[in-house]
Amino acid sequence: MDEQLTYYIDKTSGTAADTLLAVGFATLLSEVLRRSRKPSKGIILQDAGTHYTIQLPAPITASDLQRLEPFSLIKPLVTDKHIEKKGPQFDGFDYQYQQEVSAAYYEKLKKLPPEYRTPQARANKSQYPLLADIQEPDPQLGHYRTINQMKIASSFNELAQRWIELGPLQREHVFLLFMLFGQPQNDLSATVVAWQQLAKEHILKGKALVTALQIVNATTGKGANRTKSSILAEGNQESFWLLELLKFVGFMDAAAPYVVQGSKDRKTYVLQPK
Repeated sequence: MDEQLTYYIDKTSGTAADTLLAVGFATLLSEVLRRSRKPSKGIILQDAGTHYTIQLPAPITASDLQRLEPFSLIKPLVTDKHIEKKGPQFDGFDYQYQQEVSAAYYEKLKKLPPEYRTPQARANKSQYPLLADIQEPDPQLGHYRTINQMKIASSFNELAQRWIELGPLQREHVFLLFMLFGQPQNDLSATVVAWQQLAKEHILKGKALVTALQIVNATTGKGANRTKSSILAEGNQESFWLLELLKFVGFMDAAAPYVVQGSKDRKTYVLQPK
């Protein structure tokens, strides 16, 4: 394994799904660097036309991967229903508690002077002392609310749990991603085959391909209408599970989901690299 500083994420769908994947992978790289006690700030994500590039402040070596301890990449969505099914040890994002925190927060905010109900006030709490005693909801609540309302919590949780349950085998999966994104023209087919061999060797549960959910794939199903479709291509009905997991990680970091006021329509804005 070379001491690589640059990784490449091909634009295969031409949509925000490519961006979410790139941001998700950058987040994974940041966590690996942090856990390897190397600089994790200063990662540069750049649009290079046909692909995105990710530039690291320090290389991640083979010995870094060998010492890498298991870590959580994204929290599953936890409700009372999930706890009943999985048991009280099921750990993740406490959705109902955060909903209660959010309701209480905005109720208290209504009772404050107008100048306290601005983004500037929330960004400069030291200048607005009355905000200090009000607990704010988790900044990712809107993202989990979207996942819950679109009724895909089970599919999302399955991806999050699969990563957690890998344990030490996370190292091999990170290595696979390094090989996939180590150069332009990502060879996804070879990566899926390599994962299938790894899964067979270690008796891993789950299939290589999972449903490409519309929440992180704006054009899901597009490939089904092509003359010759490919189940590995972005924008189709199925995709490699690790890529779908990374898109959700990117969704948490670079997407802003909203419900259009006065309707049930949703809009999701995604920050685009330059």
